[in-house]
Amino acid sequence: MLDLRDDEALVINCQNWLRYLSDEEKGNSVQDCSLRDAFLCTVKGFNPCIVVVVDEDSDLSAPSLSSRITTCFNFLWIPFDALETFLLKDSSQRIEYESDIGHKIENIISFEGAQRIERSESGIKLAQRMKNAGFSSVPFCVDTIGEVRSLLEEHASGWGMKREEDHMLVLTWKGHNSVFSTAWVPNGLQD
Repeated sequence: MLDLRDDEALVINCQNWLRYLSDEEKGNSVQDCSLRDAFLCTVKGFNPCIVVVVDEDSDLSAPSLSSRITTCFNFLWIPFDALETFLLKDSSQRIEYESDIGHKIENIISFEGAQRIERSESGIKLAQRMKNAGFSSVPFCVDTIGEVRSLLEEHASGWGMKREEDHMLVLTWKGHNSVFSTAWVPNGLQD
């Protein structure tokens, strides 16, 4: 499909991107799968060497408004608290970040169905979706994990990192999950 040469490798990076694809199924048949599942099927068809997925570790895709509001409050305190810790109140960067968070809250609460722009899902749900799409998780190398830990300890008070199932790395704020990072290969390529 892409006509790669022998010395080329296809790496697909889905950083903060899958949340913009609807996860709502259109019907009851396999052909009626969600846009997110259809995208992952297409990605698998490219036979990439590796797929990296990084996103917020929060399930804001529930059809129930009350569930989304609860999850929203349980998750979005993290960026507000981090901003309070690191940026002055009148910082233009802080004002911009707060505006972005406000738009996210509006999207979560005000819109339903196709009108809702973002539909983030937890790392655990994403891992199951990737497995269902025919991918297997692969671990990050020990050197990479050590480098991230070192940077966090040296420069980022309040931030931490932990490992979870399926080789997932999770960035935490004061012990609460904030962002997950995972690496995947099509089934059969793990060796």
